[in-house]
Amino acid sequence: MLPRRVKVKNFGPFSEVEQSLTEIFFAIILGKNGGGKSTLFTWSLIYALFGKTKNGCSVDDMVRKGAQEMLVQFDFEHQGCEYQVTRSRSLKGRGKPMLEFQKLVNGQWQSISGTTIVETEKKVQALLNLDADTFIASSMILQGDSANFSAKPPGERKSILSKVLGLGTYDQLQAAVRDKAKALEIELATDKNKLADLEENLKALPQAEQHVQDFKDAIALTATRIRDNEAALSDAQAEVKALETKEQQAKQINRQLDDISAAIRQAEDDITIHNQRITDAQAVLEGETEIATKVAELEQIKAKIPALQAKAERLNQVKAEARKLFDEGETLQNDHIALSDKIRILEAQVANRDKLEKASEEYQAGLITLQAYDDKAGKHQDLSAQLADVENRLAQGNADRTILVRELEQFEKKVAILADSGCIDAENATCKFLADAKEAQTRIPAVETRIQEADKALLPLYESRGNLIVDINLLNYDQAQHSAFKKQNDALRSQAEQYALLAGKEELLKNLKQQRENLIARQDAQDADIKKLQTEAQQIKAETKDMNSMLAQITELEKYVKLRDKLPEARTTIQLSQEAIAKLQADIDAKDEQHRQLLADYTTLSQQFAGLLPEAQQRITNAESEGKRLQVELNDLNKVMGTYQAKLDALQKDAKEKERLSAELAPKAKELTRWQTLVKAFGKNGVPALIIENAIPELERISNDILSQMSNGAHSLRFETQRDLKSKDGVAETLDIIVSDWAGSRPYETFSGGEQLRIDLAIRFALAELLANRAGSKIEFCILDEIFGSQDAEHRDMVIDAIKAVSNRFKMILVISHIAEVQGAFDQQIRIGEDGKVEVLFN
Repeated sequence: MLPRRVKVKNFGPFSEVEQSLTEIFFAIILGKNGGGKSTLFTWSLIYALFGKTKNGCSVDDMVRKGAQEMLVQFDFEHQGCEYQVTRSRSLKGRGKPMLEFQKLVNGQWQSISGTTIVETEKKVQALLNLDADTFIASSMILQGDSANFSAKPPGERKSILSKVLGLGTYDQLQAAVRDKAKALEIELATDKNKLADLEENLKALPQAEQHVQDFKDAIALTATRIRDNEAALSDAQAEVKALETKEQQAKQINRQLDDISAAIRQAEDDITIHNQRITDAQAVLEGETEIATKVAELEQIKAKIPALQAKAERLNQVKAEARKLFDEGETLQNDHIALSDKIRILEAQVANRDKLEKASEEYQAGLITLQAYDDKAGKHQDLSAQLADVENRLAQGNADRTILVRELEQFEKKVAILADSGCIDAENATCKFLADAKEAQTRIPAVETRIQEADKALLPLYESRGNLIVDINLLNYDQAQHSAFKKQNDALRSQAEQYALLAGKEELLKNLKQQRENLIARQDAQDADIKKLQTEAQQIKAETKDMNSMLAQITELEKYVKLRDKLPEARTTIQLSQEAIAKLQADIDAKDEQHRQLLADYTTLSQQFAGLLPEAQQRITNAESEGKRLQVELNDLNKVMGTYQAKLDALQKDAKEKERLSAELAPKAKELTRWQTLVKAFGKNGVPALIIENAIPELERISNDILSQMSNGAHSLRFETQRDLKSKDGVAETLDIIVSDWAGSRPYETFSGGEQLRIDLAIRFALAELLANRAGSKIEFCILDEIFGSQDAEHRDMVIDAIKAVSNRFKMILVISHIAEVQGAFDQQIRIGEDGKVEVLFN
């Protein structure tokens, strides 16, 4: 894994910072204490990948004061692919977290996140094969943590190593398998007790089988008796059905008798209705003369009505025309008032002609002056832009020259080492410092040449800046005077625009006065038309005053027209009713004869079934009662038999359960033995002890490899895991650090501070490499946070030498420090300013 870019927004002290790490290899991160160095280059990575924050800080505490939303985005390379993790936090409402995980595919970011934050975090850990603690231990030496292992008492170091190696997992595994073994042990005891109970229960199996067979025999006998009773019931039901058929025939004849009687009564009612119709028709025929007189009077009145209706329609038209003229008159009056108002307004405007003309002339003259101001403003803006560009180029050129001067000073300091080293053959020396100094000596001429070129490039820029300043002063442009004159001229614009419109308003005033004269003439003509219509309306009202009474007479006389139309119908009704009465009387006589014949047939059928049907129905009742009794007896037998059958089924099930338990006892006993073996294996003296014993040689090998590079082979170390007890026989568990140098071997605690620091770093780097190798995840960078502590200059140089010695083990090393004196030892510098701005410099 290798970092490529980090971006934060409102994270800790930073408002917004984005820093690329693609060109960073061996850099020191400088800035004041509390400036956010650790926040940006350690905790932002830890938070983005694992959601973990500084000890004692919640996620909300990491949101910058005054902000509501925070974001951290981290790009990294892993196993040949690039990935991006974005984690954010909102303080709005209940607070909303977000986590997005993406992979770069064909130049485009594609999401590989899970459906939840927890699922996405698991995907990140699965890719890296690291949890948060392992990631920190394998890629970072946090502030105050370099001696976290070696400075502990020897008795605690093995415990720390166990935690670093993650052996606490075996405690969890042992607890889990111990619970499994205990559960299986209880299950075996339960199965044995259950097997004994089953053997006791199965003694009742033969008796239960005999009871079930006895009840099966009794059920079969009762079923035979039920079938015999069902046959007798069937015979009785057939006899009853035949008798009921004859009874239904008698009832059908009785219904026919009732229908005939009803038909005779209906015919008699119809004769009564026809007689009433004859009476009503005769009454209509008696008023025939009066009806003819009233109909003639109605026709005379109807002949007068059309002329009167035409006059009434004309009266409505006259009224409508009069209303229309009145409405038009009101409209003309409103138009007259509106025209008078407009005329008064225009007359007032035309009266200010001289004043508006003067304002227009002043405005046109001001436009010419204002154009001159605008031209001068444009030139001033162009010159100012050119001056700003030259100033920027000068600032950049001076900054580049300053970097070259610093680089020259660094090379000269390194070259001074050749004179001060006291080396016999400095020219052919192979130590790293002198070799670095010789390389610096060869690079000085090129840097001096670049400084001279930079000075030459700056000269024309200084000259251009002076010329531009002179041009701006000669232009003598005053922005305040320009703005004041523009406001003064804008104040005259409205009056000038009014003057431009004045000629049109005079013509409009003339037209409006002519329109007002035309309106007055139209109003006079309308008044004459209205008087004429009023006279015509009075005349029509006098001619049509009797029309309503005549219409009322028509309504009263129209009923005689209906009576006249009924006279032929009355004559026809009398004739048809007389014919219908004769026909109905003949039908009544025929139905009386049919009624007498059906009554004789009904009497004969009733005598045939009257006595036999009750006897047959009683036999059915007796057979049904016997069937119910036998069915109850059968149900009771089945119920009792079901009880015994259930007992038998349960005993048979117990027999199968006994066979199953007997077959499972031996395999479960073997499985219990395996779980008990795992309990011992996961214990303190089992697998964890083997892992530690195997890890110690590997830790020694890596530590010595690193320590040899740091000390040029002057030091080596070994770990002793046991120590003889002084008070009694036996050994104590420990993890002593024994270091060897030219004077022999002695404990770590006896070495000087600078030597201890190199040993600390060697062991710390070795622990990180061991942990990364065991996790199966290659960590290709290391971040060291404030490792110099309170070291003096000599010890700081020793620490720097140690870091350089192991730099080839990593693709990127970042050292965080607030001590500016160490910056010259690093190829690259990352500076964090007081305003949170990040700047990358190269030595």
